[in-house]
Amino acid sequence: MPSSTSVYAGQAFTVSYLLYYRVPLIDPDDEINLQFRDCFVVEFAAARPPEREETIGGQVYKVQLLKKYLLIPQLTGALPLPVLKRRYRFTAPAKPEDFFGGEQMVTKTIRSSALQVAVKALPATGDSTAFSRAVGKFRVRVTYSQPRKDDHFLTVKVRIKGLGNLRNVRLRPPPMPDNVDVFNVRGKEEHALTADGLEAEYVYTYDVLAAYQGTYELPGPRLSYFEPEAGQYVAFTAPPYRWRVTHGGQAPTRPAGPAPRPAGRHEGLYTKADFYQDRVEYLFFGSPACDAVLVVSGLLFLGGIALGRYWALRAANSQYYRYRNAKKRALQALKKLDKASAPDVDSYYKTLRDVLVSYLCSKLDRPEAAFSARDLAFAMQPFQVPLPLWSRTAALLEVLAKSRFSATRPATIPTHYRTELLALIHELDACFPDKVHPPVLVGAAV
Repeated sequence: MPSSTSVYAGQAFTVSYLLYYRVPLIDPDDEINLQFRDCFVVEFAAARPPEREETIGGQVYKVQLLKKYLLIPQLTGALPLPVLKRRYRFTAPAKPEDFFGGEQMVTKTIRSSALQVAVKALPATGDSTAFSRAVGKFRVRVTYSQPRKDDHFLTVKVRIKGLGNLRNVRLRPPPMPDNVDVFNVRGKEEHALTADGLEAEYVYTYDVLAAYQGTYELPGPRLSYFEPEAGQYVAFTAPPYRWRVTHGGQAPTRPAGPAPRPAGRHEGLYTKADFYQDRVEYLFFGSPACDAVLVVSGLLFLGGIALGRYWALRAANSQYYRYRNAKKRALQALKKLDKASAPDVDSYYKTLRDVLVSYLCSKLDRPEAAFSARDLAFAMQPFQVPLPLWSRTAALLEVLAKSRFSATRPATIPTHYRTELLALIHELDACFPDKVHPPVLVGAAV
C-alpha cells in the first residue's frame, strides 16, 4: 500500500505491505526481499509494531505490518511495485464428511495486489541555475565565520534541513566582487529514517579570500527547492553580507589615462587631384578618392553594426547556439581525430569521452566541469530519452573512462568505439527537440 499513488520525481514516499487475517497463522521462515526498480530504497527497522484490528465488510480482521519501505523514484512514468508472495499455514475446522472430526493443517499462498505509482516530472522552473534539485520541505540557514587574527579569510556555510530528498543537491557560490576569490567548495549530505519520513540535512561550505584591505559587500547565497505538497518552487535568497577586511595590502590605484595629443595640422587631408599636378594644397574632400573612401567606410560601418548585433545576439542566447551546434561540433571533433597522425591509445579514449561529455553538456545545459555520469538519467528526464538509449550512453562513458587506465587495454586503436559513439550521437540528437530561434535583440549596444 503506497502512501500516495501520484508523486514527483525525487519525492520521497512510503510503501507498506500489510497482512489481513482472521485465523491464527504460522509465519513462514523465509525472509522478505523485494527489489524496486529505478528507486533509492531505504527499509524501515525490522521491529514490527503491535498488531491492530480493522473492520471490513462487517468482519473484524487483524492487521500485521510485514514490510515498510521509503522510496525516492529517479525516473518519470509508471512505477510498478513488486508483488509480495508468501505461503502461510493455519488450522482449519474438520470437514462435515470427516468421521473423526479432527482439525486439518492447511497451506495457502497469499499475494499482494499489483499496484503502480505515477511518477510525474517536476514543473519547469524560471531560474534553472538557482534550482538546488532538492525535493521536500526544508529550512535554510546561512552563517559566516572568520578567524579573529586573520579577517581576510571568511567561511560561508549554507545549511539545508528538513523532510525530503537532499541526495541530488547541487549548489554554486554566488559571483564575488573584484579581488575576492572562492575556493575549497564542499558539500555533505546526511539522512535518517524517522516515523515522519526521511529527515535529511545538507551542509554546503565554501571559503572566501580577500586580496586587499577594504570593505566588501558579498552577495548572499540563493537557491530554490521544490515543495511537493504545495506543488511549487520555494526560493531563498540570503541578504548581502558586509565584510570589513583590515589585514593584507592596500589595493593598487589605477594609473591615469594617457594625456590627449595636441591638435595639429591634418596633412593627410591634402593630396593631388591627378598625376600631373604638383600642388599639394588640393583638399582631399571632394576628390574621387574621397568618394571611394566614404563608400568603403559606409560599408564597413554597416557591416560592423550587423556583426555587432550578431555577436550580441549570440552572447544573449549562448545556451541556444550551444544547444543547436552540439552535434556539429561533435562530428567536427571526430573528423579531426581521424586526421590525427598516429594518436596513442590513451589520448584516443580521452578524446572520445570528451566529445561525448561536451555533446551531452551542450544539450542538457550543464557545465562540463560539473558533469557526473550518475546524474545522467535525472538530467534526461525532460527530453523523454528512452531507457535503453541513456543506458547505452552511461555504459559507453564508463567503458571509455575505465579503458584509459586499464592494464589490459589493446595496443592498437579500437575504432569500433568511434563508430558506436557516432551512432549514439545521431540517435540522441533525434530525441532532443529543435529549439525555436530566440527573438531578435532590439536596442543592443554595438
